[in-house]
Amino acid sequence: MKINKTIKGTTQVGRWLGVVALASWLTACGGGGDSEVSQENNKAHQLATLISSGGVTHQVIKVNYSKNYVVLQNMQTGEFVAYNFDKYNPATMKTASDYLNVLMDGDVVHNLQKRDYTYQAQETRYKTETYRELETFTKTVYGYHYGYDYDCGCYRYHYGYYKDTYQDWVTKEIRTPYTVWVTRTDTFYQNGDFSFDTTDEAPKDLETVGGLMAQANVDQLAGYIGEHYGLSTSRSSEVARLLVDFEQVKNSRGVTADDLQALQSDLMGTDLATVMAAKKKAANGDAQDLNNLVDHAAQLNDISPEQMGSILNQFM
Repeated sequence: MKINKTIKGTTQVGRWLGVVALASWLTACGGGGDSEVSQENNKAHQLATLISSGGVTHQVIKVNYSKNYVVLQNMQTGEFVAYNFDKYNPATMKTASDYLNVLMDGDVVHNLQKRDYTYQAQETRYKTETYRELETFTKTVYGYHYGYDYDCGCYRYHYGYYKDTYQDWVTKEIRTPYTVWVTRTDTFYQNGDFSFDTTDEAPKDLETVGGLMAQANVDQLAGYIGEHYGLSTSRSSEVARLLVDFEQVKNSRGVTADDLQALQSDLMGTDLATVMAAKKKAANGDAQDLNNLVDHAAQLNDISPEQMGSILNQFM
């Protein structure tokens, strides 16, 4: 399902990310929550632990949620193996044999070969320029002012509240999108016609954000968000502070479902569960709730509905 928000007859479907992506990523990887992605991610790691109980450590390399497979690496032999974790029931399977005995042909794919594919691609960036503009403001003043008095039919000084206008210089921003060429590397794990790639994983950009969160570098994180996500300087700073504070809470006491829900609401005006529910309705033909959420999140973050639509497309 693709979300297209059209303004003045033009539809922009970009690749780039935004704050909804951050909320989604934090829910999946931030150490808590009960989202579908979080549950599947935990299940894959539980399966790796179960198989490792046989005496050889297996490490999770990637999880493909659409195919319900997890790629594990045998740390003794180095072999990459894909397992169908849809067949794994953590409640009833307590040993590796319990799981392996229910598998059929195709549920385990051995001898996957790792291949890296490097290529050039265009990505969108945002340039922020500031300028000064003289604006007129109105304020309420209490004191003497000269004006017409309807009681006497004359002009004279009055004492009380009155409206006064004044001018002042204000700083404004213009955010202009532009494209750059970047080098990307996609990793494939293949055996014949069986192939997993990393293109459905959280983009590397979020790894950069996570690193800046861990460093508690608010200014640098705000600059990165503004350039890559197209947010204003003030909103970028707000989001950066939210993310850094969240990271510090996670490290100090761990995060709860309420913490994650509050973060998601601050970032996109609602929680991720509401977005996913609206997405399911849209898949059945009723896109009104999802369109409303897109518009609300775009307004909250001062970006266009087109940008927010492309964000949701990226992560749905």
